[in-house]
Amino acid sequence: MEPLSVKPREIVPAHLLEKRTYPRVPAVLPCSLELNGESVYSGHTVDLGLGGVCVRSRALLDAQDKQPMIGRRGILTLQMKLGAANGSIRVKCRIAQMHANGIGLSVRFEDLAEVDLKALIDLLDAHDAGL
Repeated sequence: MEPLSVKPREIVPAHLLEKRTYPRVPAVLPCSLELNGESVYSGHTVDLGLGGVCVRSRALLDAQDKQPMIGRRGILTLQMKLGAANGSIRVKCRIAQMHANGIGLSVRFEDLAEVDLKALIDLLDAHDAGL
């Protein structure tokens, strides 16, 4: 069998290719997204990875005239519970994608502090272990 002379990225439509550096896992956590100190959207995560998160918020529907734009920067606060401990992570982020349903968006982390990275790793490890 001869190797492929065409690379999959050359023939597969762009929307079908995985662009994420880090995989995401399903995770429902309370969160809020603050954009430029103006708007705060409360909701919950749908999935989570080391590079970003999908957020669902009904507040996005209520803000039709002030819909956040792709590329806007803000602060995402994730409320976490790991074992008996509660805590939160605040991370600088950027909106990467708005979902067609109007209540979801994908957020990319931009400046993750080491302590927050460790907390995310612990959370993802606990998820993999089924905790």
